[in-house]
Amino acid sequence: MFEEKFTEFVTLHSRRAPLSDNEAAVVRHSCRAVAAGTESWSADRSVTTSLVFLLRGDSPEPHIGDGLEYRGIRYELGAVTPCRDVGGRLHAWRCVTM
Repeated sequence: MFEEKFTEFVTLHSRRAPLSDNEAAVVRHSCRAVAAGTESWSADRSVTTSLVFLLRGDSPEPHIGDGLEYRGIRYELGAVTPCRDVGGRLHAWRCVTM
């Protein structure tokens, strides 16, 4: 479903459980994605801009706090939501940057 829309390549930087020296291991995964930008305005006229990525469903599961590298810039994920069809099949991960 919508496979032709996943045209961008991103790198997911997933944090894993701490190793014996209490340093978290970071695993990098190359993923295909759809990228979009969003803006929101508040009453005091400040603007917040964030990027929304749809990672293909066969990508490793992203988590809040993981890094996502896009066009040489690394972003931190602030929200992650699975996108499923009515049958429950996973099609994508919706990731919003902070």
